[in-house]
Amino acid sequence: MATSPYRPPLPALPEVRCCHTRLLWSIFQRLDKDRSQVISDNELRQAPSKGTWTPLNPVTVRSVVSMFD
Repeated sequence: MATSPYRPPLPALPEVRCCHTRLLWSIFQRLDKDRSQVISDNELRQAPSKGTWTPLNPVTVRSVVSMFD
């Protein structure tokens, strides 16, 4: 039986006084598939698009990443 690779524990929820903090943190954790604390282009591309569950267009991903990078 193969063992799974070590994954460090997720950090605690940041202390921010915002009603949406838990929701955003939950979404971030779901997108961060490799638990690297960074959402890669590929992870973002696999996010559901506009509720259609199709991968995002690569141009859209680059545009979003450039806004926050």
